[in-house]
Amino acid sequence: MSRLLLILTLLVVLTTEGMGAVIHVPGDQPTIQAGIDAAAVGDTVLVACGTYYEHDIIMKSGICLRSASGLADCVVIDAAQQGRVMLCDGVGATTTIQGITLRNGVGWSARLENGAGIHCRDSSPVITDVVLTENSALGRKGGGLYCLRSSPVLVRVAFRANVAEKGAGMYCDYGAPTLESCGFSLNSADGSGGGIYVRHGGFLTQVMFRQNDAAFMGGGAHCPYPSSAQFVGCTFIENTASYGGGLACNDSSPSVTGCTFAGNAARGAGGGGAVLSYGYQSSPALANTIIAFSAAGEGVGCLSNGSATLTCSDVYGNEGGDWVGCIADQYGINGNISEHPCFCFDANPDQPYALCVNSPCAAENSPECGQIGAWPAACDDYEPCPAEDTSWGSVKAMFR
Repeated sequence: MSRLLLILTLLVVLTTEGMGAVIHVPGDQPTIQAGIDAAAVGDTVLVACGTYYEHDIIMKSGICLRSASGLADCVVIDAAQQGRVMLCDGVGATTTIQGITLRNGVGWSARLENGAGIHCRDSSPVITDVVLTENSALGRKGGGLYCLRSSPVLVRVAFRANVAEKGAGMYCDYGAPTLESCGFSLNSADGSGGGIYVRHGGFLTQVMFRQNDAAFMGGGAHCPYPSSAQFVGCTFIENTASYGGGLACNDSSPSVTGCTFAGNAARGAGGGGAVLSYGYQSSPALANTIIAFSAAGEGVGCLSNGSATLTCSDVYGNEGGDWVGCIADQYGINGNISEHPCFCFDANPDQPYALCVNSPCAAENSPECGQIGAWPAACDDYEPCPAEDTSWGSVKAMFR
């Protein structure tokens, strides 16, 4: 267990089993909002399993809102498109939300409402085992979660099928959120940041971005000026955008360490199928990262004098080219390679983007760099790992 998860586990235990009272919904209070209103600092609002049709719930600082089982499928809060699901305004780090699904929240463009699932303002709640799904910030920011001057801690939070203009899954401005073991899938932005839009700081580890889309930049993630976000051990799969199918950096220099990009696509020319660096102040640093099989666009694209620095990275099989353009002179130095990464796919359905033991990216076969990519070796040899250029479609077909 990581140090962060240990701290969060202890926090939840202390909050739910400490000196505070436990208020049962609907046993003691008929609604979730009534339970929160009745709670004092240190109390737990424990919600029985079921679906609750409530909207514009106002969270209170210093309390724990938790489902009876602690799992997201136990309690569903359905806003029925009557307003956002929840507001966190000025809540502190001792505030926890655990084991709940929040869905069908709406943020209205005409009313300048950001954050259809949860709106966080000047807040740092701990959010664990939560699902944010089918929330729509129409023409606004943060379909699932909007953060302003906030640094929430999110663990095992899933963002699915949310919609917004920017940051369909999650939008962050003037804060530094922490995300661990979270997932973004099927979110759609009319502008930028299909999965996440992170303007300033942020630490994301073991986060999965899959099949998110942005009409403009950053299908998986968009890091605009002056973002210094850190992506560690993250996976970007089949995300799409006009520019930066997986990740778009706009006059920003985030760090990307030990990540895997596969099957992402950029619709625009020179847009970077996996990664885009845009603007002369943009220079993301990528280390020990796999960039493979982009369905459209080169692995790493640079526009408007953007640049990128790669070390110990494997760029291979991208439709628009591998070590081309702004990264052409980095091939073969600083541990950079262009070899088939050999993903497990059906040989390990639970970890399809883990590596075959004969992968050049496996730690045992990469003594200079150690493991390349987000996933270790976790399946037997495939013979052979194709040496020839192979399209992403044909690679997937090999494992059907």
